[in-house]
Amino acid sequence: MALYQLTSADFTMENIRRVFFCVDGRLNRKRYIERFITVSIVCLVLALAVYYLAYFVTGGDVRLASGVTVSVSVLETVSVYTLVQRRLHDLGYGRPVALVYLVYGLGQSVAGFFLEGLAPDSFPVFAYEVLTFAAMVFQLCLMGLRGVHGDNRYGADPLGQPSA
Repeated sequence: MALYQLTSADFTMENIRRVFFCVDGRLNRKRYIERFITVSIVCLVLALAVYYLAYFVTGGDVRLASGVTVSVSVLETVSVYTLVQRRLHDLGYGRPVALVYLVYGLGQSVAGFFLEGLAPDSFPVFAYEVLTFAAMVFQLCLMGLRGVHGDNRYGADPLGQPSA
């Protein structure tokens, strides 16, 4: 399912589950980038909508609105985790590396509550920034590294290239 060839049949719950919430198989670079961007944009719009809805319903309680928005961040983290795991499968790596990314993503979802009010030059804020930078480098590697040529233990080559 490429972003430029969507039909109404692509928007079934089963297809959405298979494309964005499945951990089996492999995912090539192009599909990974398309799906990563799709998840990021959809969750950004959803988070903004949920935040402003919660903000106005609670009478302007910023902290509560931010707390409600964490649920969207967790949903995004789980979806990105499944994409990361399938991309790692394409590179020949297993679940442990993806689990580290999941722990980071879930921690990032709630880190704002713990870092709020700390001095910008404090160690926890510095550590958070270093971890965020490392996650960005990791994402760039996933987007740039070529997958294993041919089939591997995680499935068939997503590009359909036979093994040498």
